[in-house]
Amino acid sequence: MDPDAFAALHPDEYVKAFCDAGARPDGRAIDAARPLVIERGTLPSLPSSALARLGDTLVMCAARPVLARPAAATPDAGIVDVSVQVSGTVDAALSPMQPGGGRYPPSALDWAESLSELFAKGALVDLKQLCVLPGKAAWCIRCELVVLLSDGCELDACVAAAAAALHGCPLVMPPALASACAHEAGAAGPSAASSLSLKALPVPVTTAVVFGKTLVDPSAVEAAQASGTALHVVALKPGQRAGDGAVLLLRADGPGADAAAADAALELRWGQMWGKA
Repeated sequence: MDPDAFAALHPDEYVKAFCDAGARPDGRAIDAARPLVIERGTLPSLPSSALARLGDTLVMCAARPVLARPAAATPDAGIVDVSVQVSGTVDAALSPMQPGGGRYPPSALDWAESLSELFAKGALVDLKQLCVLPGKAAWCIRCELVVLLSDGCELDACVAAAAAALHGCPLVMPPALASACAHEAGAAGPSAASSLSLKALPVPVTTAVVFGKTLVDPSAVEAAQASGTALHVVALKPGQRAGDGAVLLLRADGPGADAAAADAALELRWGQMWGKA
């Protein structure tokens, strides 16, 4: 039988045959991740944007800062509002009727929840950095992601795209508003132009247990056969070993949270994400 036809008709047997041989359908080693490519400024009409490509998974992120009145409960803090949408093509690819679909990945709402833990609840963004005038004005950064293509590890690509778009996002007030804020605050008035700096530089890698083997960065067809998956998001510094980095998020679904298996991929991916940042 033609290999493509066999993969479509019997995806479980197809993946198992590779795992039993210690190989993978795309030729990677068990512990090898696909290259992560980040393109910043892909939407030049917006203040900040980034495109993350992970194999055939593609995610676009736009960061749009707007000034708003801060919440009464947090008068000295701004907001990062994260949303995730998927294209119609991705919706079809994740249908239970498609090979590799159904069991993985979770919904866009679940992705947005995990991203909010990182970017909207203080793990990576100092929300007080977004305050302009306590109780009167603060930056609300709308972090909008669209999953354009899907071939596994969509959340990894979302984390990478969001981090790239938010880090260095310009925060520029209109001149009239900057003048009014300066008058209101006096000599210690806010800067009319600044940029957002993340508290740490995150690196994401997913591992999955597939037919008894721990695979790093599973493709969609591999993840569909997984008995468990885990997303590891670690903060690393230049030259730091993955095992010494701070764990920012560990999202596990069944067995699969083998952090050691992801170490080499995390260190390589740091360079891909932040080596030129």
